[in-house]
Amino acid sequence: MSTPLAAENEQETYALTLRHTGRDGAPTPHYLTTLRQLDGAASWRVIHAPESGNGSVTLRLPRGRWAVYGTLTDGEHTTHLVHPDLDLSATRTLELDARLGRPVSVTVPDPSAVQLNAQVSFDDSVGRRIFLSDRFENMATAQLGPDRTYDDVVTGVAGTWTHAGTGGTDAGARTYRLAWFHDGGMITGFHREVARRDLATIHTDHAAHLPGRHRRAAVARLGDGRGGIADMAIGFTTPSTYTEYVNGDRGARWQRFFLEDGPGTEEGPEGEEGAEAETVLESPPTRYTPGRVHRESWNRGVFGPVLTPQDGVSDALVRSGGSIRVDVPMYGDGAGHSGTARTTGARVALYRDGDLITERPGLGAKFTVPAEAARYRLVVEAERGAPATLSTRLSVAWTFRSEEAEGTVPLPVSVVRFSPPLDARNTAPGGVPYRVPVTVQAQPGSAAGTSRDLVVEVSYDDGATWSRAPVHGGGAVLRHPAAGGFASLRATSTDTAGNTVEQTVIRAYRIVPANRR
Repeated sequence: MSTPLAAENEQETYALTLRHTGRDGAPTPHYLTTLRQLDGAASWRVIHAPESGNGSVTLRLPRGRWAVYGTLTDGEHTTHLVHPDLDLSATRTLELDARLGRPVSVTVPDPSAVQLNAQVSFDDSVGRRIFLSDRFENMATAQLGPDRTYDDVVTGVAGTWTHAGTGGTDAGARTYRLAWFHDGGMITGFHREVARRDLATIHTDHAAHLPGRHRRAAVARLGDGRGGIADMAIGFTTPSTYTEYVNGDRGARWQRFFLEDGPGTEEGPEGEEGAEAETVLESPPTRYTPGRVHRESWNRGVFGPVLTPQDGVSDALVRSGGSIRVDVPMYGDGAGHSGTARTTGARVALYRDGDLITERPGLGAKFTVPAEAARYRLVVEAERGAPATLSTRLSVAWTFRSEEAEGTVPLPVSVVRFSPPLDARNTAPGGVPYRVPVTVQAQPGSAAGTSRDLVVEVSYDDGATWSRAPVHGGGAVLRHPAAGGFASLRATSTDTAGNTVEQTVIRAYRIVPANRR
């Protein structure tokens, strides 16, 4: 069978025959093979080899270098074969023989843990291929072609195990998330026997906010950021505490995620996902040391803007040449995890020397500004409605000086972080004095100074009236009403460089009436 490609400018082409052989040694029609050109102007082109009854297919392709990715299926078992760089400078035949595949095998310390997913990812200069299964025993892999290494190629192996219900939608208390990376080519088989000493332990406490479905997930990367491989999202309920075990081979870092889907985003028919999550929290890529125990708290208020650095520098608010770019994660949690949420309204406005340049809907914007130095005021506002009951209105106003600079420079701004000791349902007691720790976080990598003047105010009527709260030792001292309700918080700070921030959080947390404690 031949599938010719149209010649462009009398392009030099050659025939490439792909012969697919099953594990039984016979030709197989059960394959999915794709090819991607690695050089030339057509490096974007992906070609799918058509199925044939005898497992053999001939393509006429432009001369050049091609990556070939083949998956051969035998019931639940799949063999994944990759030729990272096939030189097509003459007529060629490539054998995609499942018998070349070698098993992938990983054992975890707890033999009763159930594997939920298994994946092998292959990253090269033109993209990524991900090969999936429910468990490693159903996978085999091999690299085709010469026995050599290739630059800019990373293969990842990752899996998730847990004590879970059917499909992992009712996760148990212990989960293993493991990932390994191999430089230079596709793995030809893989074997690991993991001991508890090889793993870091993470005890994670998740507070409750929204009703509905909740998920936790993770992405593993090498220490230099290459080879990101996403682990499976696991459904669970809140409030809850879970234990996860992760490895750190070759300095691997884990970026963890928490998602609240809300009652309107349940799974659709046949397990399809519904609309996007109501809220998403994420950590920066973190190295967890094997043999150590780590404790983390997620989804506790106060929810507000967080300037979390990536590799030491934040890009939430930056000046780049003649533009100011705004992309602030407005719904981070009290522990400092960066966060986004579905909003019912949002706007960004930029003023220069007191004059409005422009305002735009949404939480992200890019403004063109003059090169000369000036005093700017940047305002970001957001609202969200049901099912959210906390941080229903947020606003931040920054003032700072800025002028054109080489490269991308973080703006000299700060945010205010409130971290009260809320319980597992994001509530605080009524009728008692209550201390709310307050910190002013300068944007990492920026020229923002330290806070020299901090004022905190509290409202118990959704911002209609405000009262100043005394601040002592890094905390604001409040007096909660016995009747309960919600506390709203407002803070103003000026740093040592003269930059200011004014931040308001309406319904920062719920207060439980004194007679219900």
